[in-house]
Amino acid sequence: MTRQDLTDLAVVAGATAMVAWLLPWRLIFSPTTPTGGDTVTQYWSFVFLREQVLPLWRLWGWNPGNLAGYPFFQFYFPLPFLLMSLLSLVLHPAVAFKLVALLPALAMPVCAYWCARRLEIGFPGPAMAASLVLCFLLREQGYIWGGSVNSLLIGVFGQSFGICLALLYLGLLPRWLERGQGLGAKACLLWLIGLSHPYAMLFCLAAGLYFLLLQRPWTLAARRLLVLYGLAFLLWGHWLVPMLLYSPYTEKFNFIWVIESWREFFPSPLLPVIVLGLAGMVLGLANGRAGQRRLTGFLVFWIVCSALLYLISPMMNTITVRFLPFAYLALVLLAAIALAWLCRSLEAKTSVALLVLGAAVLWSGLGLEQTPRWLNWNNTGSEAKPLWPEFRALNDFLSGDFADPRVSYEHSMLHQAAGSVRALETLPLWSGRATLEVSYLQASPSAPFIFYLQSEICQRSSTPLPGYVFGRFDLARGIRHMRLFNVGQYVAVEAATKQKADHQPGLVLQRRFGPYSVYRVTGNQDRHALAPAQRPVLVRTKRPQELAYLWFRFSGLDVPLVLVDSLEGIDPALFAATLNDGGGPEDPLLADLRQDRLPRQPLKAAPPRSERLANERIELEGVEPGQPLLVRVSYHPAWRSLGGERIYRVTPAFMLLFPAGEKVTLVFGWAWPHWLGLAGTLLGLAGLLVFWRRPAWRAWLAGAAPASPASPHRPWWWLAWGLLGLGLGAGLWQAHDDGTTLRDRGRRLAKEGRVVEARQAFEEGLRRFPQGVASDYTWFDLALTYHQEGQWERAAELLQGLRERFPDSVLLPEALYHLALARQNSGGQEGARALWDELGRRFPDSDWTRRTPAGPAGQ
Repeated sequence: MTRQDLTDLAVVAGATAMVAWLLPWRLIFSPTTPTGGDTVTQYWSFVFLREQVLPLWRLWGWNPGNLAGYPFFQFYFPLPFLLMSLLSLVLHPAVAFKLVALLPALAMPVCAYWCARRLEIGFPGPAMAASLVLCFLLREQGYIWGGSVNSLLIGVFGQSFGICLALLYLGLLPRWLERGQGLGAKACLLWLIGLSHPYAMLFCLAAGLYFLLLQRPWTLAARRLLVLYGLAFLLWGHWLVPMLLYSPYTEKFNFIWVIESWREFFPSPLLPVIVLGLAGMVLGLANGRAGQRRLTGFLVFWIVCSALLYLISPMMNTITVRFLPFAYLALVLLAAIALAWLCRSLEAKTSVALLVLGAAVLWSGLGLEQTPRWLNWNNTGSEAKPLWPEFRALNDFLSGDFADPRVSYEHSMLHQAAGSVRALETLPLWSGRATLEVSYLQASPSAPFIFYLQSEICQRSSTPLPGYVFGRFDLARGIRHMRLFNVGQYVAVEAATKQKADHQPGLVLQRRFGPYSVYRVTGNQDRHALAPAQRPVLVRTKRPQELAYLWFRFSGLDVPLVLVDSLEGIDPALFAATLNDGGGPEDPLLADLRQDRLPRQPLKAAPPRSERLANERIELEGVEPGQPLLVRVSYHPAWRSLGGERIYRVTPAFMLLFPAGEKVTLVFGWAWPHWLGLAGTLLGLAGLLVFWRRPAWRAWLAGAAPASPASPHRPWWWLAWGLLGLGLGAGLWQAHDDGTTLRDRGRRLAKEGRVVEARQAFEEGLRRFPQGVASDYTWFDLALTYHQEGQWERAAELLQGLRERFPDSVLLPEALYHLALARQNSGGQEGARALWDELGRRFPDSDWTRRTPAGPAGQ
């Protein structure tokens, strides 16, 4: 072993030891239930996979414990959970979970070193990369972005697995594209990246395109990339094909993280890395050596890909900031290039490498505040939390199984005392009962309805889906929606909520456990399957979720809508009426839904005599043949009836069928997308075997001669590509908006006195996102711009529009107050008085009521 190897080993071991020193190993090896952030939900998913799904020899299944049921691991990524399950064969499951969840923190210095070494960064650059990655790994800002220890602690460990594997893959990629050797290892590595997290997968696919620009001949590089990507896609088939084909039955989550200032892109722990990285970029591109320039160009391309993926992520229904860690890792490697260049002529390179390690440890470690506290919080487990006795007693009181009515609860930060604000998402784990919420928002079409219900039964709701406007606290309406979702019990925690619930018709207090108050929801039939009160109405539409959401917000919930995209093969006599949705923003059907003008045809069918529910099976007996049967479980095409009946999607996102006999059995399982995906994976494995066993195929992939690296390009070449990238980025930045960012822009413009431009931003937000999470706020802000200028009639017109379109908005009391002012100032004294009376009658406790002329502030 050479002196350089010993230096590398010492530095990488030192960087890894720094991370290991932070970890509370005694707590990690204690069999307590991990908690904190989304980790509680991830642990419940691990247990469900280990105990319910893997015994079926599948990676996917149906989880009835959350979201009214959802396809389990169809839209999440199984690799870390498989490692946990494997390790749990020899360790306690909780210990296995903790070790695997924290594994990327220990692996990242090694992976950064490997990547730098394979990219042929000169000594001691690879060791310095292992040191500098600590600044990335231990940063406490931007933990939602992913890749840091704190990201692991909030449950985002899948992305960190993908990042570590991506460093290994991207380190091997240039040599692969030059020589075309080792296809199997690269394809399998890319396959594992895809099974860890899609952000890493998409970034790796994009980063490889760099070599189409530089490799000579480019056709040979294209051939190698095409074969590599093709085999990886086939290997992903068992997971990717069902995910893509079933994506219409999921929910969008195109979340744009709001960046308040450009300084957020430059977190302070990474400032030395960013400065050195920019220096490395300049030095590398100015270097006369072709290999150095090509390597630097590759890392700069990482930053470009990261930025472009950040900008187009809303179009891919992904979270914008989750692509930024790859840009920071590129800067880590560029910083290593800069430091290696600066000490190129020094004899004491080993001393410099150790000095950089010490500086990185001090810089990244001295400022840590949250990380040690979070590590202890998560790993002491639920059992050590202040609310554990009450939490345990609550779950014992609610104990049952998935056949029982569901349990709903109030979202509140008070749950943090039980380990996480998401603690009650794990009711299925602790009590055996199903609840509604879960962090896998995209997995089920029921998600927006469940979180709308949350907004009605909570003082402060989470409103996590950007594509939907949510309601305000209103227990009376919330009870109706809880009955629809077969909720038998409701758990309140906030004092104001419990005060309302204690006197709310439809809720009966059962028990109190510390801050938890359990109420029985009366008037619920306590069944997952029942006969609807009204005959369903058939609607042909291309936007089922939008129509279902309007139905959920405005209708009486008694007339089910069966939503189909074609009327072919459907007997219209089964339905009370058949309606057609034209798809436009002013289609008459939308007005009918808002005003609850649906055809009604009462039914008197009895509910099933008995029902039995298992994870992937629903058995109903004593049903009335030919009459509609509503099954209050989330719709998914992989459900089928053993009697051959067609299963329809019915509002909000349940299943409905017309039984052919007195017994109905529904099962969830293998469907043609699963078989097609499995066939793709088997075909990919066969392709790898053929390339391994057939020298002629390997020779074809290698080409007549190795692909030559790019020749050095003049500065103008890099300038041209840079300008092209800047132009593309600027164009995408203009389109990189959602309703929230447009509203924030309008508010900033209004504050600066640029009212006309502010109105344009507000109007664009309403035009592009008419039902988005910020749409009622945007409508109100637009009205205020006229209100503040004394344009009372226009302000009144907009406020009246808000009142009609968003009667469930949390802003309604404030809107009524300002509408009354606008009417008063435009001469409508009687109208203003009527509005103030309405405000006092409907919202007696509101601050805006106290401001009216009849209120205390007005008096």
